[in-house]
Amino acid sequence: MKHWKNTLREYWRAYLCVPLLALLIWMGIFTAMDRVHDNERLTLAVYAENCDTQALRNDLVERLPELTEQKISELYVDALTLRPESANAKTLLTMQLLQSDLAILPESLLQALEVPEFFPELPEALTANLETYRVDGRSYGILICNPEYFASQERCYVLLSESSKNLGAMLGKGSAEDDAALAVLRELTRQEKS
Repeated sequence: MKHWKNTLREYWRAYLCVPLLALLIWMGIFTAMDRVHDNERLTLAVYAENCDTQALRNDLVERLPELTEQKISELYVDALTLRPESANAKTLLTMQLLQSDLAILPESLLQALEVPEFFPELPEALTANLETYRVDGRSYGILICNPEYFASQERCYVLLSESSKNLGAMLGKGSAEDDAALAVLRELTRQEKS
């Protein structure tokens, strides 16, 4: 009996660490399994003031199953503020775009930014017959044609985030089946609302 007590006294840390390590491993496994993947989450970064982001989100939640077969388990429509004159505006915008699929910006904010620095050029097939925001003859944003979610009269545009995996592999990320962001873009920029 004395031998067991001495062993326990000498190796008590090991006896404590083994169950703790097992617990941490199981927690890591279950956390990884429960994680929402990029192609299961859709995020719109809205920089337009006076936008009813809740109404926009509710309408998209309702309409998304009709627009795409991609399964989206989380949909975010985030109202964000950006002051181009602030010292950290570029860093802030870059960080926010890393977590977004689409960005909605008013024309005045686009004019204050170096748009090509943050957003990819839109392919010609996507912009055909639509009014776009152009810089040096290249299209970067598409005019929102159904402005029912915006209280101001300022024109707003939808732009793509290069980090999106929900654009139907348009920018070389994700797969062709993951087209929810593309479907939302088309919904916001279509000429006639049904």
